[in-house]
Amino acid sequence: MKNIMKKTKSGKMLKGICLLTILLMMGSTLPLQSTVCATTLNLTIQTTKHLYDLGEEITIHGNVTMDGSPFDKGLVAIQIKDPRNNTLFVGTFATGENATDLVDIYFDVFPCDKLGNQKLILKQGEMLRLNATIINNEITSRHILLVASIQFSNSLPFQTFVLYNDTINAGQRWSCNYPLGYIPDDAPLGTARIFGSILSGLPERNGFALCLGKINTFNIESATLSVTNLKINSISEPGTFNFSLITSKNGGILGNYTVYASCFY
Repeated sequence: MKNIMKKTKSGKMLKGICLLTILLMMGSTLPLQSTVCATTLNLTIQTTKHLYDLGEEITIHGNVTMDGSPFDKGLVAIQIKDPRNNTLFVGTFATGENATDLVDIYFDVFPCDKLGNQKLILKQGEMLRLNATIINNEITSRHILLVASIQFSNSLPFQTFVLYNDTINAGQRWSCNYPLGYIPDDAPLGTARIFGSILSGLPERNGFALCLGKINTFNIESATLSVTNLKINSISEPGTFNFSLITSKNGGILGNYTVYASCFY
């Protein structure tokens, strides 16, 4: 799928969208790569190979260039869907230290108790609640999505939620204390991550990131054991990004996993 949009208003803004399909089955083959060019903006995503076993770690690499040079100001939105068309993950990744918000909107998402106080430790089987806040500091209204994706310490996606999908007025503050459900009794122990993203829409629908992504963490513990195992993929070079996940070894779904990626400038 290729979708290129050009708009001129106080400078040039370009968006490229890539679609990458991963076949999960027994076997291996050559790496899969997908590239889309939008005039001088080039967004590339690839995996280390095309076929993966269930439970195997999948690492998605990407880079963004402008006029052939690494673009360290990019905000790349990624959406991953399973063979049943369910969204497993949504996140925003910066391609360098010079990446900045495209709009003046503050937001945060973190685990909390019933009163909205932040919680850093949760037990297996405990209710997970999210405290979400959005503040529109702009002078105009804007339609936005706030999406939160939760990933366990072993890189297995847990759940993805659209917490806000509406117009937020100029100067408006919005917040919620949302019960997401119970943490599974067999959830991996250790440091889980919550990826928060403010988007114009989902990447599969031509949406793109409006703000730098936020990552908040919390520990999942059992009654007898506590483990910390946080793996964050750092940016090794300007203009690049990467993300890793695994599929469930037991009860996972074989088939095509699709990755949508977008970068707007």
